[in-house]
Amino acid sequence: MAACLSPEREDLRLAALRSYDLLDTPQEEAFDRLTRLGQRLFDTPIVLISLIDRDRQWFKSRWGFEARETPRAPAFCDLAIRKADPLVVPDATRDARFAENPFVLGAPHIRFYAGAPLRTAEGFALGALCVIDTKPRAFGARDVGALRDLAGVVMNTFDLRRQVATDALTGVLSRRAFREEARSGLEAAKRLGAPFSLVTFDLDRFKAVNDTHGHMTGDQVLRRAAAACHGELRAGDPLGRLGGEEFAVALPVAAAEALEVAKRLQAVIAAQVFDGAEGPFQVTASFGVASWPDAGASLDDLMAAADVALYAAKGQGRDCCVLAEQECFAPINPTAGLRPEERA
Repeated sequence: MAACLSPEREDLRLAALRSYDLLDTPQEEAFDRLTRLGQRLFDTPIVLISLIDRDRQWFKSRWGFEARETPRAPAFCDLAIRKADPLVVPDATRDARFAENPFVLGAPHIRFYAGAPLRTAEGFALGALCVIDTKPRAFGARDVGALRDLAGVVMNTFDLRRQVATDALTGVLSRRAFREEARSGLEAAKRLGAPFSLVTFDLDRFKAVNDTHGHMTGDQVLRRAAAACHGELRAGDPLGRLGGEEFAVALPVAAAEALEVAKRLQAVIAAQVFDGAEGPFQVTASFGVASWPDAGASLDDLMAAADVALYAAKGQGRDCCVLAEQECFAPINPTAGLRPEERA
């Protein structure tokens, strides 16, 4: 078993975790595919890709488990990251380390646990790939080897994700690359005393688009919406796909001008016409705008403030732009992209 993490080692581990920009990111099929594979390999009701943050356990992907995060203290994976080899607990009720654990005594009622650390090339464990059952079970050397190999695939996927600068579907910046560009822009603004704003936007009712017109059409919607926005922006204004149908733009402008940019992007998205299974249709988007320094001093502060504004736009009818703590602009076409029964 590895020694307990010193404060210095824990700070380095957390820095490594944050360098991957995985925490609080949208669900991604590449990782969901791996938890589904884990479920088939080990036939357990729960499979998790767990990341251990400072005070919480957050799941990049989960099979058979509803919560997106739990407290760190009782997490079995918090012990798994301290071990060189996978942690195997055949029956938690008979293991003094876990018999009184709240996850054993209560939901999800863990009896069996096996977790392989997700370790970087530098030796920092970001979290663990774990398989969980509500009844005791054996887990032999062959199973341990398979779990270790699958954890290696998860870690390779993390590494590939970190290296990719361009989103494969839309051609705009990947989430990580966008954050790097935006962070550089914010730091430059701070040095020069210049303005800086962040615009985040999310295509409205995109699940309904996929359900009604199919995923191939949904992919076309994402590509064309991204291309339309890219064409509306100035050269050098970073546009990135944060995940799913959510995008962001970093702008070296103050709040009022950023809001005008958001309104232009709102218009060009709404102007696109797509061929669907039930005939031509359009989509809209909701926008949140946050500016430095009013909305915060760090990129994470700005992204959080812009997300709050974006979801305020969703709550106020969609197809609108909200400046942090400001009112919603009138929708251009609030029924675009809806099924006929949803337009009533």
